Amino acid sequence: MYRLFIAIPIPERIKKSILSLRANIPGARWMDDDQLHVTLKFIGEVEGHVADSVKNTLRGVRYNPFEMQFQGMGVFPAGGSGYRSSPRVLWTGIGDPGHVSALRNRIESILSEAGIPRERRKFSPHLTVARLKNPPLQSVKNFLTEHDSFISGKFAVERFILYSSTLKRSGAVYSIVADYPLTVIDPF
Repeated sequence: MYRLFIAIPIPERIKKSILSLRANIPGARWMDDDQLHVTLKFIGEVEGHVADSVKNTLRGVRYNPFEMQFQGMGVFPAGGSGYRSSPRVLWTGIGDPGHVSALRNRIESILSEAGIPRERRKFSPHLTVARLKNPPLQSVKNFLTEHDSFISGKFAVERFILYSSTLKRSGAVYSIVADYPLTVIDPF
């Protein structure tokens, strides 16, 4: 069995700016640099022949390279002035998520033609910065207020990756299954 997901990798210089945000929030498990990526689609556990089909099908995705940057901070579930439940994920958003959403839609479309079910939840492009377990809400609110204006440098998105994830006690370990370059699409 393979536990698969598709993501945009993050350059090292951008990872450093994200990692510099770490703060003392009780109950926060901050992502390691090798865990920082923007998930486009979580496929889940599949048999080997399905993994091979996914790997081959993704070769058909065509999309132009584009620029991206991270902007702002938030939590899931979202809170506003009051939280319905304790936040579980601390994230940074994407400044202009149009290209990320369009690439994700192309991936969803081509995989659905190959028999992989479409994601039912609304796509919220983001990068997970930390996982939270019963954090003091004031600490989270203070962090969000302090980093509300966070903006990373811009970077070129020139590829997406099919990853395999292995769950361990220390957290998930990711392995690259296949790397898919984005190439300029001939407009004619």
